Amino acid sequence: MALGFLTRFVAIQLIGLLAVATFYIHLKNGFLWIKGGYEYPLFWLVVMIAIFFKGGDRVSIDNSLPKEF
Repeated sequence: MALGFLTRFVAIQLIGLLAVATFYIHLKNGFLWIKGGYEYPLFWLVVMIAIFFKGGDRVSIDNSLPKEF
């Protein structure tokens, strides 16, 4: 994902993983991360959603691949 290869594909998988971590594991502990809460996984969930909608941008490997598969 750091190189921009299959960015949206990886982001959608991480969205699923982080949604489970946020809402099924950490939600019962409250918001604050210091107490095992959902603050940190929720932050990364929002970041992955933004990356999913934005994509890899111009400098990614995906951009240099042909559009036809």
